[in-house]
Amino acid sequence: MKKQASCQYFELAIGLRLAIAEKFRQGSKKHLFGVGSLPRWIPAGDDAIDIYDGIIAALPHHDLAARALFGKGMVLADREEHQPAIEAFQNVIRRFSKHALAIDSYVEIGRCYLLQAQQEFPNPDFLALAEINLSKFQDNFPGEAKTAQAQQIFQEMQEFYAAHLYETAQFFERTKKPQAARLYYHKLAQRYPTTRAAQIAREHLGVPEKQDPTTTHASSQPETDPPQMHEAKIE
Repeated sequence: MKKQASCQYFELAIGLRLAIAEKFRQGSKKHLFGVGSLPRWIPAGDDAIDIYDGIIAALPHHDLAARALFGKGMVLADREEHQPAIEAFQNVIRRFSKHALAIDSYVEIGRCYLLQAQQEFPNPDFLALAEINLSKFQDNFPGEAKTAQAQQIFQEMQEFYAAHLYETAQFFERTKKPQAARLYYHKLAQRYPTTRAAQIAREHLGVPEKQDPTTTHASSQPETDPPQMHEAKIE
């Protein structure tokens, strides 16, 4: 009986620590210099992560650990530490594959890849990894309503990559290199056919909506892309 009571109190104490970490994650701040009479001005993200790590170590297979792992991922994502955030969400999926937070983790991984591409550079690896994540989500949770949210994030990511190619094609248009521009319009319409930019690219090519633009694709293309231009925008 005493052992059972001790376990209950231990879990209760861990639960209270998790609640504190969640408050820190949601924006609660610490007192200056840790003095209760001073204002709460100090961000507490690092403290939240320390608490989360302690919970994960203490109860690695408990529901509280799933919540701590997910919370840690959200703190890291909010700080734009995308790769560590992705790793935290992937740990939720690996350790708690049927947990409701595994579903949310798939969504947040996709969001991290989108933000990473937007903030760094449209590296095609990010898009490929995002597509793998979405595919796994759909396979592991067929019929899950939140897959629509993940699909929307992936579509937004495709729109971003397509806009980058469109700007490149527009650069060649402005510099009087129509053949190079057509090559990039072809590439855009082939890779991202469902995007707004692809629709505009097909108009430039004079290709009907349902015709595959690759049927008229030229045999060569520039070896490297020019610097990204920002004058042309997709509305």
